[in-house]
Amino acid sequence: MIDINGLTNETDVLTSIKENIQDGNTDTAIDLINQLIEYHEEKYRDDKHQGRLDENGMSIGRGRLW
Repeated sequence: MIDINGLTNETDVLTSIKENIQDGNTDTAIDLINQLIEYHEEKYRDDKHQGRLDENGMSIGRGRLW
């Protein structure tokens, strides 16, 4: 679940970034962008491997060649 500076959905985060840019608060906008990037990197990493490794640590499920 996303929680960036108390904002709990991407629309609110993006709106806050836009408002901060309009108000000249570029440092805050950049911080929000960095946190959003980090959220997506963690989400992708967690989604990519969740429940898809066998007992040997080998990937199973989507992407198998056989």
